[in-house]
Amino acid sequence: MRPSRFEDAVVHPKYRVGPGQLLPDAQVDAATAGLFTVEEVTHGIVRSTPYISAQLDTTDENVVMIEQVTSLGDVPLYVNVSYSPVGVDFSRFSAAVRALDELDEIPDVAVAFEILYGRQYGGYHSTMEAFRCDAVTASRLGIDEGATILSREMTLFDVDRTPWNLCWSRYRPDLTRVSATTSHT
Repeated sequence: MRPSRFEDAVVHPKYRVGPGQLLPDAQVDAATAGLFTVEEVTHGIVRSTPYISAQLDTTDENVVMIEQVTSLGDVPLYVNVSYSPVGVDFSRFSAAVRALDELDEIPDVAVAFEILYGRQYGGYHSTMEAFRCDAVTASRLGIDEGATILSREMTLFDVDRTPWNLCWSRYRPDLTRVSATTSHT
């Protein structure tokens, strides 16, 4: 195992984010499960970009954007910025986001998806890469600008393969372990 490049890495446990999960798995360490918090930084309707519109399969000029910081106690773990089509009922969607942020237990992705979009969860497509951290993300994560971070782009679909959410999660690599399991049938 390579040594951490962050001074405080030795005092905080790593947490696990499984495939398709938006939040850490509470099953991994029950002692820390109640310490995860989600702080909403920004929430509103913003102008879309060509890439976001293509990924969400929408021709609307605007999308719903939410930026959140997830922490373990007072240690920020990752920043998540997500986009959804404006076709969602914004008032209902906003209330659902805030209700999910305040839950004591982290919901399963399928459950959260149905609460947010009123549709049955069908799956996701995810890509993970490492790159240098920008100034805004670095300040939210409490790390140095230019430090290497893990970034996951994920698109969530309903059972009809309609995309409802495109998000980028920027993780502190010193505190994150990404794992995946598959089985042969």
